[in-house]
Amino acid sequence: MKTVRVWDLPTRVGHWVLALLVIGAILTGGEKGLLFVIHVGCGVGVLVYVLFRLVWGLVGNERARFGDFVTGWQRVLAYAVDLARLRPPRFVGHNPLGGWMIILLLVVMVLAAITGMTAGGLFGPTLARQFGDVHELLGTVIQILALVHVAGVLVDWFLTGDNLIAAMIGGRKPVLAEEPAAAMQTGGARDARGGSVWLGLAIAVPLVVFGGWLFDRIDPLNPPSRLETQQHD
Repeated sequence: MKTVRVWDLPTRVGHWVLALLVIGAILTGGEKGLLFVIHVGCGVGVLVYVLFRLVWGLVGNERARFGDFVTGWQRVLAYAVDLARLRPPRFVGHNPLGGWMIILLLVVMVLAAITGMTAGGLFGPTLARQFGDVHELLGTVIQILALVHVAGVLVDWFLTGDNLIAAMIGGRKPVLAEEPAAAMQTGGARDARGGSVWLGLAIAVPLVVFGGWLFDRIDPLNPPSRLETQQHD
């Protein structure tokens, strides 16, 4: 038994920052005043993270790239059958079902962020009224998916012994070199290459600036929808 580097620092930091943003957005949903400001900030932060993750999924370290964990449906079905038999194989990175759960979460989160900013008046009061209910529905979907995601991590931990929570904190994971099922691709029993922190910062900083511009454009205390409505009264 040895440990190998699985997820790089930008992937791990981004994962936990996203978790805090989603929790913050859920707790402040439907509120007004300062709590609404926090809600909007969390929503913009989620959008910034998703944009970062889309780029990082192409240039991050080997285990963070979409090509490592987004597999064909035949492989997903085979894994699901093994899981139903309570004998899922171990993977160094994400398993096939977990990989597609990540994609689904990213898609729903970016839709929730966009509809939320639209409901906040970014594109005017008319669209704000139309997208409010859609945003709330997507928020509920995110909560359900988050619970399924956590349950999947715990089930995988129980059945395979892989502590994915610890791996997402420390970045390393125990691997048996002689265990072929542990590698989704060749080289699974070695440290994942790539994932420069400086590259991550070079991608993240412009996106954070963009997020700040969006937040200022929405102006949660005086959203465009409210101002335009007042101008027409």
